[in-house]
Amino acid sequence: MKKQVALMVLVVFASVLAYAEVSKPNILWLVMEDTSPNSFGCYGDPYAHTPNIDRIAAEGIRYGRAFSTNSSCAPSRSSLITGVLATCLGTGNQRSTHDIPDFIKGFPTFLREAGYYTSNYYKTDYNTSAAKRLIKESWTRQRGKYEDRPKGKPFFSVINFGDSHQSREMTCSYEKYIAVIRNKLSEEEQHVIEDASIPPYFPQTPISRRTMARVYDCTTMVDKQMGVVLDKLEQDGLADDTIIFIYADHGEGIPRAKCSPVFGYQIPLIVKFPKKYQHLAPSAPGSVCNDIVTFEDFGPTVISLAGGKIPSYMKGYVFLGKGREPAARSYTFGSVHRTAEVIRNSRTIRTDRYQYNRNYMPHISEMHGTAYFDTSEITPEIKNCYKKGALTGSTLDFADPTTPPEELYDVKKDPHKIRNLVDSPEHSHVLNELRGTMHQEIMQRRDVMFLPEYEMAVRAKGSTPYEIRTNDEKYPLKDILAAADLVGGGPDVLSRQAEFLDHPDDIVKYWALIGLISQGTAASGVVDKVAPLLRCSTTDTRIASATVLLSLGKHREESGNVLKKEIINTSGPTAYNVLAAIEALRYLKEKAPDCTEELSRAHIIHKARGAKFLSYIGYCQQSFGLLPENPSRKKK
Repeated sequence: MKKQVALMVLVVFASVLAYAEVSKPNILWLVMEDTSPNSFGCYGDPYAHTPNIDRIAAEGIRYGRAFSTNSSCAPSRSSLITGVLATCLGTGNQRSTHDIPDFIKGFPTFLREAGYYTSNYYKTDYNTSAAKRLIKESWTRQRGKYEDRPKGKPFFSVINFGDSHQSREMTCSYEKYIAVIRNKLSEEEQHVIEDASIPPYFPQTPISRRTMARVYDCTTMVDKQMGVVLDKLEQDGLADDTIIFIYADHGEGIPRAKCSPVFGYQIPLIVKFPKKYQHLAPSAPGSVCNDIVTFEDFGPTVISLAGGKIPSYMKGYVFLGKGREPAARSYTFGSVHRTAEVIRNSRTIRTDRYQYNRNYMPHISEMHGTAYFDTSEITPEIKNCYKKGALTGSTLDFADPTTPPEELYDVKKDPHKIRNLVDSPEHSHVLNELRGTMHQEIMQRRDVMFLPEYEMAVRAKGSTPYEIRTNDEKYPLKDILAAADLVGGGPDVLSRQAEFLDHPDDIVKYWALIGLISQGTAASGVVDKVAPLLRCSTTDTRIASATVLLSLGKHREESGNVLKKEIINTSGPTAYNVLAAIEALRYLKEKAPDCTEELSRAHIIHKARGAKFLSYIGYCQQSFGLLPENPSRKKK
């Protein structure tokens, strides 16, 4: 009798476990590239044609304040997969290869531990040398789909859609866009070019107008593709068991959005809960949720929905399900760093009302030359209009060769972000409050992205940027930030910047030098303190000192030689020193041809990048025979 009872208990227990396994929700992510909320009908744009996404929004919850953590794909995706900010991981620079600690896993790892089949189709772009490990740990099947799972097993599946990528929206030729996007849309789906509205910060020209129509066509193409997936989910009988997320990896793939702190962060986010899981939703179907959510929150939220255990290193909030923390955030924190050839460094605090951008390299223009933008129609259009003196107001500001050190926008009154309120007396209290919030965020998180790329590799050797960021000896963040905070401060802070040139840490010196670049001729009085740093042992500091001196027309020969030496230096841990040196060459205009020999001797990757970079900033037309074709890439 006891054996029979025990057997019955085991049978019941096994059936309960089986039911629990099946009763877990499936979770499906439909991920667009390079898309802002404004190109969807459900976000209020009558010009948009997105019927499938609009239907999911009507049946689900539409988020009005969802943000990526970075404004380009690879840094954003590093945060998505790990649940950790790129500013903590050291993965903020596009396509970088810094390592991360082994204990930091891809968040789907914890879903697999909770009994889920996980698949990704198929983009990864995790921006770290640990990418292969993350892929292996995260995905039951990389390049797989939910259909491949064992029967009855809950799934977490990601499907990426590339036809809204910048390459389609603006970079590839108009003829190619017509062939691969517009001609595949019906006449009803195609956007009438003449009806497209142009943002006030773009020139009001036919090229701007057709660029915007092109953006909307790309969004419609992805909407069609999502419709196919959604129909398949219904046909497979899985729609009633699946929570659906629709979102983008960052903002639109056009100037002042992608790679920019201005419009690069805000994303569309729509989440649909089937009836059986409606109790996990924050509000009723068809509603709008204005909680601030960010990519840092996605991993913890999905782990929670799946019944998994959230690791302690994840600092994001759960915004769905039983573990939801309502209105947990009062702001979001974002960052922009190097993208392709352009070295940038900025941070953003965004609240429900205001957006504050701190640009730590204001000598770099929003429109600084980069191949992926300059081969489009819209970027040359903006630059040509600027040269002709045909720009005014916000368009002129956007195309200016420098960037404001600080930007403050009232996003409710000024949704296009064209009125910078930094100098507005009535907003001084807001400015000071957000400055304080940013300082606190950087210090508490131990933001490691104030290390230049080359030096990050040097200091993290044998460790990781994530780990060294808490070591004051290797990374004295308090003093580094104090020097960085002076950048763009004008003559009043010049004496303090000069004092930082004597600091024992070379990266504190580096940030003092970056500040001196923006000082212009006012920095002439500290040339005697800058010149000795041409012989500094730290590569990035050496390059920065040469940049300052060249911008002032001082020590030109020695400074030029420093840069040329770095261009052909392949002994370091990365190629980032080459890129930084090439960037500084723009201050060596009349001597630029002298660099052609050095570039031609450089390692092929350096040479291709250098030739491309010099070509786009106007120093050499022939590009050493390396453009438009890069011989380091194998032909297919």
